[in-house]
Amino acid sequence: MLYESENDKENEAEIIQMICNKWGVACRKLPIRYIVDYALFRDKQLSAFVEVKRRKNDSTKYPTLIISLFKLINASMLFRGAEVPFLLVVGWNDRIGWWMMPNDFQFDAVEWGG
Repeated sequence: MLYESENDKENEAEIIQMICNKWGVACRKLPIRYIVDYALFRDKQLSAFVEVKRRKNDSTKYPTLIISLFKLINASMLFRGAEVPFLLVVGWNDRIGWWMMPNDFQFDAVEWGG
């Protein structure tokens, strides 16, 4: 959010473009006040909110993914308010993966990290 460099933005744009091409959707970069990175559209209809992360290691190096609690809380509000999915998309050195916030998502395993 506040620590996003131009290089971060370029890496995230490359990842989201690959996702959009694969899924046949369009994306729009969201203003910083939305906290998450992108909105996805299918046939001009909002279909999801997306946070994109780029990690400079293989996907198997760490057992967890560190993400801001503040970002997840805001993503949860967008998800519930707009009634569209929230996706976390991560590009590692060896692959791209994604996670969809489930309807019954609970903050039950918050740890201090980073």
